[in-house]
Amino acid sequence: MIFSIDFSARNAIGFLTTVMALTALFMCITVAEGGGIIFLLLFSLLLALISAAIFSADYLVSLDKDNALITKSFGALGLDRKQQYQLADFNEVGIMMAGRPAAKGGSTTIYYVQLIGKENVKLPGGLTDLDEIISSAQTVADYLSLPFDEKPKMGFFGKRL
Repeated sequence: MIFSIDFSARNAIGFLTTVMALTALFMCITVAEGGGIIFLLLFSLLLALISAAIFSADYLVSLDKDNALITKSFGALGLDRKQQYQLADFNEVGIMMAGRPAAKGGSTTIYYVQLIGKENVKLPGGLTDLDEIISSAQTVADYLSLPFDEKPKMGFFGKRL
């Protein structure tokens, strides 16, 4: 069972930084004079690097019940970082909730499935629908044969409070 990040959000942010890089480069070529050319050129190169990192970023969590391994990996620009955990390191599956600003003002609550134990591992793919995340968390708990705590708890830096 593999969980990965939402590519639509990643692509939207990457597209925005690409547009910013191209705008800075265009201004460098057409408008800037003197030291402004160097500044805008360096700024556009920095934004291009950020865009490349965003477009190449990936966060995966792989649940391998047969080998009793949980693998968490993050990569960007060809650099990968992996952490492996034993299934025995986790006591239960739970739901973490976090807030973020909403598009039309106010805030939105986002729910995440989380493996809880010595280390907590948040599965990618947060949802705003509590019933949907409960169903997903129950599926993970059943797959891993772990108990399921369906009461959402507030999260802070990946830890359930």
